[in-house]
Amino acid sequence: MNDDPFDPYQTPRSSSRPAARDDQTHSWLGIVSFIGSLISGGGVFVTFIVAGVLAANDPAVMEDDTSPAAIIVGLGIMGFAACSFITFGLGLGCMFQANHKKIFGILGMIFSGLIILGTVALLIVGLAMG
Repeated sequence: MNDDPFDPYQTPRSSSRPAARDDQTHSWLGIVSFIGSLISGGGVFVTFIVAGVLAANDPAVMEDDTSPAAIIVGLGIMGFAACSFITFGLGLGCMFQANHKKIFGILGMIFSGLIILGTVALLIVGLAMG
């Protein structure tokens, strides 16, 4: 047997390298986490825009806690924030799946975390401003 590494006629040796990542598929949990985080982020954004437009047109609408507009905006923010928590959990679950690509799970967790932090920050600023 020839030990020359450039010899084209030598038999290939078994490699101790890990298998290529090309044969792995994307995790469904990661894909759902990514798409869900985009949807919940868009929903939170639209809900805050609607709240701002309602408050700009008639400030009394958002000051009354029993008005239907204030209730719908509050439920929208709470609902989309809950979706962000769920998508964060799905992304976290994706991290523990073996033999799957994890990029969508990572992106879903990042986007969901940013949505949660942004929503909490805007709520704190709104409460501080009175």
